[in-house]
Amino acid sequence: MLLDSAFAPYRLAPGALPEDGSHAARLVGAGPLVAEPDLPLRPALLSEALASVESGRAASEAEACRSAAGGLAGDPGAPLACLVGERHRQRVGEETRAALAAGYAGVVFQQPDAPLVEGMLGAGFCPDCQREFQRRLVRKYGEQFQPLDFLATARAALAGAPGALSTEALPFGRDFWRFRHESLERAVRAHVRAARDAGRQAGRGFSLGGWFGALGPSQLAAARHLDAAVFPVALSGHPLVGRFELLRGALWRRAVAVEPPAGAPPAAWLRLASLAAPYGIGLAGVQPGGEAGAVLAGIRALMREVAARGGSPAAATPLTECSVLYSAEADLWSGGRHRRAVEAAIEALASRQLQVTLALRPSEVPAGAPLVLADAQPLSRVESRELEKRRATGGVLLAFAGPGDEVSFGRSVDAILPAERRAVAFTASVPVIAAVRAHAGGVDVHLATAWPERAARVRLRLPVVATRGARRARFRMSDGAEARVRLDGAGDWVVTELPTFTGYAVLSPET
Repeated sequence: MLLDSAFAPYRLAPGALPEDGSHAARLVGAGPLVAEPDLPLRPALLSEALASVESGRAASEAEACRSAAGGLAGDPGAPLACLVGERHRQRVGEETRAALAAGYAGVVFQQPDAPLVEGMLGAGFCPDCQREFQRRLVRKYGEQFQPLDFLATARAALAGAPGALSTEALPFGRDFWRFRHESLERAVRAHVRAARDAGRQAGRGFSLGGWFGALGPSQLAAARHLDAAVFPVALSGHPLVGRFELLRGALWRRAVAVEPPAGAPPAAWLRLASLAAPYGIGLAGVQPGGEAGAVLAGIRALMREVAARGGSPAAATPLTECSVLYSAEADLWSGGRHRRAVEAAIEALASRQLQVTLALRPSEVPAGAPLVLADAQPLSRVESRELEKRRATGGVLLAFAGPGDEVSFGRSVDAILPAERRAVAFTASVPVIAAVRAHAGGVDVHLATAWPERAARVRLRLPVVATRGARRARFRMSDGAEARVRLDGAGDWVVTELPTFTGYAVLSPET
């Protein structure tokens, strides 16, 4: 399957031959191959490759957007595209249909979010954007709304601003910023609709992915229209487990990968791959070979083996002891502060060995599970209503102020979910991530350490209901080793001792 459980798109290095890239990808268990559409590929490679279609930058000045300064948006040598204009959508559609006709298995829309990177005034001032924005203002404020020269308004507000211009300081600034963000989702939706129509006419499947330049509410909304998505990830500065659960919870059942920074050392690739595997998230880009590549291949082989039994984290049902609300509205107006708080809250809960999931709506959270509000302001009207309903019916709500509030937050969590009541408890020589996921074929406990840490003397406790009465379990490690372990009963719990492992491993009770 092209977009499988170990989705790890392999981008050809500049100047690399397609055959060499395909061979290198197979050695590290990566795929599919992502190539420029004009690169000649043999039929066997073509039918398994994705064509890279530029969808965030303009191919000509006619489809380029304009900034508030009046010039082309972005780099004049590679201007940003107008996400509203029909010329851009037609060009993307033409390239997509050309890739379909050439025999590619699908396309990857390359950095469709590039027009948002320049900030509020960096794009959105071309005639097409301004006409659409005016139309939206009339629809919101009524027919009595008088057309305005928004470009002149923005320049006047910028001239009078002592520093960076905020959405509040710019007249209709919040409307404009929402319009800019919603334009991304609408553009991707239009690209997808045209590609799906072309695929149906051709009578074959055609996979659609997006390779985004940033992570935010608009990118997540756009990615939900696609089969797969790639997002950048930093090596430090944010909690990795929080990021991976955020992506998995927000993009349920989709293939997801993260792209490490250029020049990331092989050890960083292995750390990311190990911690991302329990969430069914792969790594994308030009990937390391040698010993590191062999380890990556082992991690991906285990991910595929688990998925073959129906246990892929993208499809299996996670155990939920506590949920963290992610609000696209709060993320948009807090400039990402809410999203960072969500990631930090997930990390704090996971470090306490709690089974934590992401919720996109308060109504999605099981009635008995506490709901965490992580610096969640402002919420949408729908979210606020659902939250009040949950509060009125006795639902438990926890507040997390954001990074730095972990100690106080941890005390609140311990008071509601003490250690003796938690579904999973373990002791190990190093920190271990554990994620329990149920599927039709049984239950899997996904375990991971931050490479190259070795988890020794691991003693794991699970509820009997989670193991479905099993007395033995299969323990598979990403280095290819496998062991059978005994599950000893202890009241409502079972306990087991696991072999030493490094990186990614999966415990599967044999029911």
